[in-house]
Amino acid sequence: MLAINAASAALMLSGIPFDGPIGAVRIAYSADGTWLPHATYQEGDESTFELVVAAGHCPTTTTPRSPS
Repeated sequence: MLAINAASAALMLSGIPFDGPIGAVRIAYSADGTWLPHATYQEGDESTFELVVAAGHCPTTTTPRSPS
């Protein structure tokens, strides 16, 4: 997530033509039934569901991840 957000910020500041900005966040659904924004890898591994959401001007893209 950091790389997506940092690359978007760098391109926005550079003056290079870029149809942005974009952003990303990792969200996990914990075993006790709460949503955890900006979940750590450990929280993601302990959760029942984990999702990466990236969005910009266009429709949102989501990538579900199954805990291993």
